[in-house]
Amino acid sequence: MKKQLLALAAMTLLSAGCAKQTATTGTDSTSTNSNQTADNKDRVKKVYDIFNAKDFAKLDSFIAPDFVDHDPSPGQLPGLDGVKKSFVEFQKGFPDFHFTTDQLVAEGDLVAVHYRMTATNSGPMMNMPPTNKKVDVSGMDLIRIKNGKAVERWGVQDNWLMMKQLGMMPGHDSTMAHKKK
Repeated sequence: MKKQLLALAAMTLLSAGCAKQTATTGTDSTSTNSNQTADNKDRVKKVYDIFNAKDFAKLDSFIAPDFVDHDPSPGQLPGLDGVKKSFVEFQKGFPDFHFTTDQLVAEGDLVAVHYRMTATNSGPMMNMPPTNKKVDVSGMDLIRIKNGKAVERWGVQDNWLMMKQLGMMPGHDSTMAHKKK
């Protein structure tokens, strides 16, 4: 019994000593992962800031050339160039678009974003004339970061609500709904 207690005490002291050494020497990977996670969140936040500034050339520093968008916009080409062209086209229809990042949550190389997008459809959109109506929709993106750049995105936005707000869905009190009468 004494030997068992001594062995247990020795193991406790050994594990406590190792834990203390890890904490004081900085070899604990938790702090490194925490810093990387915070950096990833900051980088993703900057992408939304670039969208808001409509300075799409700056995306080169934040999105990899071979970026994969698993949920692209209609007609969006692959890669970084596809993202840029897609936002240039979107800006034509919604020149005042603005993203607000409500929540950013990160774990490992993934950053989840809950955003709100407001805009006015004052230009043509996908071969449709402007409605001059405002939209206010939310969406979520899951973005994977590698070597400081976004390499993949999965996303969803409430496009049904957006179309309803633009008066392009049946049942909404809009110009299109009135034309049916």
